[in-house]
Amino acid sequence: VGIVEDKPIQGEPTIKRAQDPAWWRRRLRVHVARVHEAGAVGLGLVHKGTGGYVSRGGLKRRQDQLKRNAEMLAHSLYRNEAGQVFTLAELAALGTANPMVRGGELMTRIRGAEEYADARAHVGLFITLTLPSRFHPMKLGSGGRTFRNKKFCGATPRDGQRWLRDMWTKVRSKLQRMGVRVYGLRVAEPHHDATPHWHALLWCEDEAGAQALEAVICHYWLSDDGDERGAQENRVNFKRMTKGGAAGYVAKYIAKSVGHIALAEHQDVVQGKQMALDFQTPWDAKDVKEPAGQGYQSVDAWASTWGIRQFQTI
Repeated sequence: VGIVEDKPIQGEPTIKRAQDPAWWRRRLRVHVARVHEAGAVGLGLVHKGTGGYVSRGGLKRRQDQLKRNAEMLAHSLYRNEAGQVFTLAELAALGTANPMVRGGELMTRIRGAEEYADARAHVGLFITLTLPSRFHPMKLGSGGRTFRNKKFCGATPRDGQRWLRDMWTKVRSKLQRMGVRVYGLRVAEPHHDATPHWHALLWCEDEAGAQALEAVICHYWLSDDGDERGAQENRVNFKRMTKGGAAGYVAKYIAKSVGHIALAEHQDVVQGKQMALDFQTPWDAKDVKEPAGQGYQSVDAWASTWGIRQFQTI
């Protein structure tokens, strides 16, 4: 039916897992969701004009999943060694499963990295990394009008994420051979048509390292269709960070993924242009209730459907 193992089945634990109906049920749910969403993306049903990021069915599916999980957690009790009893919902709210906790921890980590960098006069870069045009099912015309991209190769957002990941692996290997060390955070998020792109907040030890980082990224990111129209200008974008400005650069992208009032001020980069996105869903369906400014739910549904890690520390 199209389900494949991520790794070869080796050893008794993996054999038993493949014999477990619950494992197959989970894998079938993931598979069906991705096939359905890939169809919506391929048909051009996911774009700025329809709310963006994820299809209506994909958003509804994710909301139903979260509702089921919340009900299960609320009705499950845990007793510790001291005899205290809590619901699993109460315990889950204390960890990174809570979007506000996850957002706070990410901002704390960025602030710590920034203070470390400023104390050592390291050079900070804010980098936006995008995909070749063939990964985009939709394009934007004048006035924000959307239309089908003739170059679209049928790739899914997961395929796009794999391309970004593979290129970044080459970049890191090259930098390691050159003796250039970097640290920071990268954020994966969707364009309006569900195509992923990355924002990376990186520090290098000196100016020479920063220039080497820029050169290596440009080399690999433009090694695939680098001569197509707009690639030189839009495929990669670099900004030098000022002292104390790192948290401000990345805050809105974290907010877009975990939910915050900063969503209202978010600007998305589409084909090199800053586009203000309306996070309120265009449909007024009674079965999908998403208040204005709650677009992070669509981003969450996108990441969950495609199995994309939104935040990765480096």
